[in-house]
Amino acid sequence: MGKNAKMWLIVGCILMSLSIVTGCEVDESEPSENEQGEVKSDIEQNEQEELGDEEEREEKAEPITTEEVEAALKSGVGADDLVISLDVIDFEIRAVVELAPDDVFPAKETAISRYSSITDELLTLEGWETVTVEFVDVGTVSMDIDKKVTNEFGGEYFLTTEIDRQLSK
Repeated sequence: MGKNAKMWLIVGCILMSLSIVTGCEVDESEPSENEQGEVKSDIEQNEQEELGDEEEREEKAEPITTEEVEAALKSGVGADDLVISLDVIDFEIRAVVELAPDDVFPAKETAISRYSSITDELLTLEGWETVTVEFVDVGTVSMDIDKKVTNEFGGEYFLTTEIDRQLSK
């Protein structure tokens, strides 16, 4: 094999490798036109479709049921804690919880833990905007769903520093 043939073989291998690595895919689809005859890119179309889907979801959103909230409360409070009241009105959840005495942790720390547990469960559900829990003789915490934080694994939660701040008022 001559020098030129080897060189072209190497160049060919490099080009094939690059095309495989970079995924040389050519989009041959034609841009679509809207009603006014304007041409929109695929990105613009996708963004518009996503906005439409989000608006549709918001219109169809049903308030969370009392049963769903009761289940979240039950899994989030301690076995000896007492749920004094629970109201679910439209998209707002209000609960009053009396914490059981704890010889190990201060009541405020227990309230932070309980609020986190309750809302961790609620954040997996749809149909609510605000959750307010009054912990008898400790304080009240109220969070809107838009204050949630998402970790690197996609888990949603409320910051314990914000829960602590509200209980310290």
